[in-house]
Amino acid sequence: LDVAAEEDAAAEVQIQALGQQLNAALARAAQEQRLRVQAEAARADAEEALRLERERISELETCLPD
Repeated sequence: LDVAAEEDAAAEVQIQALGQQLNAALARAAQEQRLRVQAEAARADAEEALRLERERISELETCLPD
């Protein structure tokens, strides 16, 4: 019985370690996803700013004499 109890304890330690590793991996994946979302939002904002600037320049060019 002592051997079985020791094996159970060792298995429990291993399960806990695997659980911690899984939690850490999930946290990293979630952080990477947040960073991807932030980068995509920043890219979309930059593209919109560029589009608006091009539109403004185009409107100004129509006011210039030929």
